[in-house]
Amino acid sequence: MPSHSSAASSAEPTSTWWAWCAPALLAIAVYIPSLRNQFAYDDDVIVVTNTRIHHWSTLASALRVPYWYTSGHLYRPLTTLSLAIDWMRGGGSPVPFHAANILWNALVVALVARLALQWWTPVAALAAGVWFAIHPVHVEAVANVVGRSELLCAAALLAVAIVALRGTTMPDPGSPAEAETGTTNRPPAHTGRLVVIGILSAAAMASKEIGIAAPIVVWAASWLACNAGRSDTERHGARRAAWRATTAASLGVVLVLAVRISVLGRLAGDDPHPAFGAISAGHAVLLALASLPRAVGLVLAPQLPRNDYSPSDAALAHLDAGLIMCGIALVAGAIAAVALHARRPGPWTFVIIFATATLAPVSNLVIHTGVVIAERTMYSPSVAYALAMGVATAALWQQRARFPLALAGAVAAVAIFFTETSIPAWHDTHAAVAAMRNRAPDSYRGYYLLAGQEAESGRTAAAHKDYRAAIDRFSHDPMLLYHGAIDALRSGDTATAARWLAGSVGADSNFVRARTALIMLELHHGDSTAARALLVDGLRLDPGERMWRTMLGNMAPAPAAPPAPPAPPQP
Repeated sequence: MPSHSSAASSAEPTSTWWAWCAPALLAIAVYIPSLRNQFAYDDDVIVVTNTRIHHWSTLASALRVPYWYTSGHLYRPLTTLSLAIDWMRGGGSPVPFHAANILWNALVVALVARLALQWWTPVAALAAGVWFAIHPVHVEAVANVVGRSELLCAAALLAVAIVALRGTTMPDPGSPAEAETGTTNRPPAHTGRLVVIGILSAAAMASKEIGIAAPIVVWAASWLACNAGRSDTERHGARRAAWRATTAASLGVVLVLAVRISVLGRLAGDDPHPAFGAISAGHAVLLALASLPRAVGLVLAPQLPRNDYSPSDAALAHLDAGLIMCGIALVAGAIAAVALHARRPGPWTFVIIFATATLAPVSNLVIHTGVVIAERTMYSPSVAYALAMGVATAALWQQRARFPLALAGAVAAVAIFFTETSIPAWHDTHAAVAAMRNRAPDSYRGYYLLAGQEAESGRTAAAHKDYRAAIDRFSHDPMLLYHGAIDALRSGDTATAARWLAGSVGADSNFVRARTALIMLELHHGDSTAARALLVDGLRLDPGERMWRTMLGNMAPAPAAPPAPPAPPQP
């Protein structure tokens, strides 16, 4: 492996342009079919019905409201701005959105190859870019419009890493440059470079929450100047420069976080996946640990995307102990990599830290997110996989190892096949939901969302069947239980509706619509005692709910309890 100084200089010649340009062109070719896609799934809320991003006059207000403006969740102003520009550029056509996603993905692919050029040969960089371009785990991020947040965030994180790495180049001790000048060379810490680092870090945070990893990425990149072989004076200067760069990145992230808190009123800003609400805090940690190996496996072994990985009731009740142990090992390995990088920084420890830092915010180990596992969240962490595969492929090519190269070619062919066959799964909402149900039959969300579509089209029987299939798989999603109950009421199945409404209230005691519907159903059945208990409990949780207070006031007073029998005489 080349030394840091020699590798950094090898990234400079313009003759290596093909190493990053060719993979970028391949990425464009791979995703050209996505131009046929329409708006799908979350695109409908984030883009189509978000009228604030449809006109320049309302764009300022769009940047001052949550990303999920209908529910007050998340804050991604740079992503919102990017989507607004596409809408106004194309008049609402989905083509500019998908074209922009294709180009942003191509830029990320080029940056992956450019990052590899910092340490490895152009052939390794080319291979790394190719592996990243064809990986099927990226399909959702590229082929679905709102995957833009992943693309923008990854581009900013890779760019800030490259900028930070450029400040780590120092001539080796005793090199001609140092002998000629007679001075000690230190990593440059020019104000302009620090400003660029701060801006790119803020851009990452303004694109998606994974951007909070920017200071860690910058630290790990800058810390490479503290490698062995430097004098104590040089290492001291390198450490100071690394901390200045890390501070600049932190300031950029904190600035966006401050605006985020002012908009959302909180830091996290997302509702946790219902699975985390169905289990204890300790069990939730075990679920997160068990999910880590599965998420990493999506990157390490290219496979057909499933669109959803929500756990079933059975999976929650019986978490795989082997997966939990693997999750613990992954966490321990990440901590060890950070410790090793602090002592003896090198390219591979940096790569591991990049993957860890971008996976940690969505790992559910600290903050529970809206997904347990999602392919789109593997977009940035998969950079490490691409770099490792690129270096391995280049080594096999240099050794002319025919059989391993043929095997790598077969894996690449499978990856391309999975990618190309998965792009149409995001053609529109119906295609996305159908793929979710067909590819993940053990997950409840495909059945749930398909049932909603069937209910809207008047196919009540089919909707009721799919609602039941969804609830049979996972019975702790309050929205699923509520919508299933409403559909059951339309079918005249009041017993099932009452059971599902009770489950919805049990899963979320603050769910006003479910509680109100259950109260009215109990009154319809003539059970005023149960209705009164629901009203009293609801008003205890939300004293300001006027409708409940009116309903309770209109109910007949509860019958007085019979007097207690007199105590028996004492002997």
